[in-house]
Amino acid sequence: MILHCLFGPYGLGAAKFRKRGTEGSRPDGRWHLARTQIVRRCSLGPIDSGDQQNGDNSKRTPHPEMDEGSLPGSSGLSYIPDTLPYMGSQTDWREFRAKLVSQSRGGRDADTGEWAHAIPKPEKGALLLAHPLLFQQSQIYFHRAAILLLEHGDLGSYGVILNRPSKFLIRDVPLSRPQAQFGSCRLYIGGDVGTGEVQVLHPYGQLSGATEVVKGVYAGGMDAARDAVDAGFAQAENFRWFSAYAGWGPGQLQMECKRGVWFTAAASPKVLLQDVEPGEGPKYWHKIMSMLGGDYAELSAAVQKHDDLADTV
Repeated sequence: MILHCLFGPYGLGAAKFRKRGTEGSRPDGRWHLARTQIVRRCSLGPIDSGDQQNGDNSKRTPHPEMDEGSLPGSSGLSYIPDTLPYMGSQTDWREFRAKLVSQSRGGRDADTGEWAHAIPKPEKGALLLAHPLLFQQSQIYFHRAAILLLEHGDLGSYGVILNRPSKFLIRDVPLSRPQAQFGSCRLYIGGDVGTGEVQVLHPYGQLSGATEVVKGVYAGGMDAARDAVDAGFAQAENFRWFSAYAGWGPGQLQMECKRGVWFTAAASPKVLLQDVEPGEGPKYWHKIMSMLGGDYAELSAAVQKHDDLADTV
């Protein structure tokens, strides 16, 4: 998916595509923010190798963050910078990819430890950013959600919402295994599946029972986590706790992404494990959209302008 439908080809009714197995026709690619009198149209770009746009697929739309001719020292015929950042044997390939994108923008955001950039399709460890005009009438916990995919494959996908903090702390929740070391940690609403299940994310890959989501972000290892905190090896505030999760059946997430329900992105561990305070969920969504740059940042700014005007009415 190459920025087709970036500005939301669907109205509010598009939340129906979240329902498992629901089919629908492709709309004409338009969105409206009525109060700001913003009307934006976009054509449907190629969704996969089998799609064509207006019957002409002679030139494929470039990646949104690596536009033709935008790279320093580039001839305009290649999307690869003339000078590539060094990639050692221990380098995280996602960080390396982020540096390529950052270099194409002429920036240094990947060097700060906080980075995010668009990717063409979902993958394990990717972020799903909900289209801002969807999930306002139903499944509102997905409204402007940022979801980290913990697994993605032929059997389906699942992840946790990173920006839905609840009003509860871990000490307020009756767990089958007490987690006194993490009593002051906030509990996040991870999704709408598996109510009663609790999952934890953290940066400690050495913990027994922990599995890697992406380099620098790990899930599980609760028992070892308690011991690590007691021993001073780990800090309790670096753990993120989630109740339930979001799940998709085989092929469902890909379908939703093609229809513009979700924008897909990669982000650094520092961004993925960021603490989000109650009421700050939309701010986190806007932060990542702004980091993506280009049309994503424009869309974020337009949504903020609309929200500001709505607040004054």
